[in-house]
Amino acid sequence: MYFQIKEDKELFKLHGRGLGFIYNDYSGKTRSKINDNVLHAAHCDDVERSKTDIRKYYFYRKSDALNWLVKERGEDRGGYTSAEMNFMKGIGQIISRMTSKNAKYVLAFPLTDDFKKILIKYKNSHGFIRLGLNFYAVSENETVSSFNPEEFFKFIEEL
Repeated sequence: MYFQIKEDKELFKLHGRGLGFIYNDYSGKTRSKINDNVLHAAHCDDVERSKTDIRKYYFYRKSDALNWLVKERGEDRGGYTSAEMNFMKGIGQIISRMTSKNAKYVLAFPLTDDFKKILIKYKNSHGFIRLGLNFYAVSENETVSSFNPEEFFKFIEEL
């Protein structure tokens, strides 16, 4: 279940409840703003500071949000090179926003052949563990797998 949030009052009410997820959708905006597309937990402080002049969608469940993102904003047609750039950009965006000690930071990606090839490059990297970065992998059948950093390290080793 999801819906577009059309008024600031509605956005603040959802933030106050603290349940669900809110996606900032900059599609159709300038190239630099597209990089600001972020899925926030509804209770996130960034949601409290935002406005509905940028399109926003509310999702009750994380899996609904991830499935919608893969279908509507998923992997582009750029192939491996584009997927690698998007993966690295995503990590960079998260690192630049790691401002809360208590927040759980997550990168979601479609579990396609191109992304699997990218992950194999990180087989021996402990970077995700050191960053405390979590992951959601969305398979083609829309199954969402959630990984903490240690689980993700093991997942990559098994690819």
